[in-house]
Amino acid sequence: MLEDYFSIKEKTNKFNYKAVEFLNDIKIELVPLLSPNDIYAAKVKNRVLSKLFGETESHVKSKISDKTEISLEQLQSYLSNLKVSLKKKGREIPQNILKLFERYKTENTLKQYTYGSILDKHPDFNINYFKKIDTKEKAYWLGWLFAEGWLSLIKHKGSPYLEWGVGCKKKEEILLIRFIEAIGFNPKYVEFDSPNKDFVRIRISFTRMDFPNTLCKLRWNIGKKSHRIELPDFKNISKNRQLYLAFLLGFFDGDGETGTSQIDSKSKRFLEQIKGNFNIKYEVRPNKNKDGIFWRLTLGAELFNEMLDNYQKSLPSKRIRLEEHQEKIDRLKNLAQSRQKFMFTKEQLEKLVWYMTYEEIADLHFEIFKVKITERTVKKWVYKMEIARPTLKEMAQIRKLGKRSPIDIYKIYDKILYHH
Repeated sequence: MLEDYFSIKEKTNKFNYKAVEFLNDIKIELVPLLSPNDIYAAKVKNRVLSKLFGETESHVKSKISDKTEISLEQLQSYLSNLKVSLKKKGREIPQNILKLFERYKTENTLKQYTYGSILDKHPDFNINYFKKIDTKEKAYWLGWLFAEGWLSLIKHKGSPYLEWGVGCKKKEEILLIRFIEAIGFNPKYVEFDSPNKDFVRIRISFTRMDFPNTLCKLRWNIGKKSHRIELPDFKNISKNRQLYLAFLLGFFDGDGETGTSQIDSKSKRFLEQIKGNFNIKYEVRPNKNKDGIFWRLTLGAELFNEMLDNYQKSLPSKRIRLEEHQEKIDRLKNLAQSRQKFMFTKEQLEKLVWYMTYEEIADLHFEIFKVKITERTVKKWVYKMEIARPTLKEMAQIRKLGKRSPIDIYKIYDKILYHH
């Protein structure tokens, strides 16, 4: 599914009002405001306009001959410098010229910056996404990044740059897709690879520091961070409890053990901060694996279930409600294992049958839970759960939509279960 997602075509910038037309129109409209020496063939000379824009003498001529378009950053610079230049001559910029600037801005899809910016390839990227953690979605993704992400300084012959990345298990790849869409990355320019069959990751390079600096202010660390992370400061934990719950759920989806409320980290301080802020009765305990010492904290069933109730759009395979006693937890784990053939709940299936064929529901089941089932299995559970079904005529209308890809099916699933 992830391979299909990264083959999505890139967005292209559209220009209905070309830079050459814009510059020629400006040269005509400026004629009444300047001296005859600045005019040639009923237009302002290129070198004169270049100076009015605060650029070198050859700038406008090069723009016209090379037919290069103007970025938003450059357009704003032109306008600002033109106002200053005309004011020095005792002139105000007229409305007809302001309208030309506005037309170039509104009729075209402009790059944000003139020279190599991440926004050139990712025009919808919300570079300030984490600047203010004011929604549960942002808090959830921040928690997930604390578990699964990294930020490395890459030394280069030219200027050094930062490489940001995040990875997860192959069976949890839907989180990568959801995150990319939440933050506005263009899949065409996200570096995607799979170091092994069970792991996938994405990477993006930054030369501007806006986005990395925002993460660092939230107690993210450049370089090896796992043993140095600390709980972000959302100011008042009692007032912002919902944000912290979403953050914890995101972290759990990255470094939590399915079927339990346990989270792991190499930062003992991080887990002790969580324990103290949420008054957790369990101790932070040391553990060891092939990578060395790490620390584990049990959140408890009550807090974990509160996390699930607080934010719905987390990793489906880890949304297993817990009970206090370990015996009951073991029973639930055994029950889940014995029910591997079909994982959708009745509430989910009641909605899905009205939007998908049984074949598509079976495909979706595999994409989410990595458990293969057949159309026959879906049909069996529809009858067993006594679910209201579309008529044959209504089913025919669904089939007319044709075979849909896994990514399209998952988007429908997200929409009907989380946005209704």
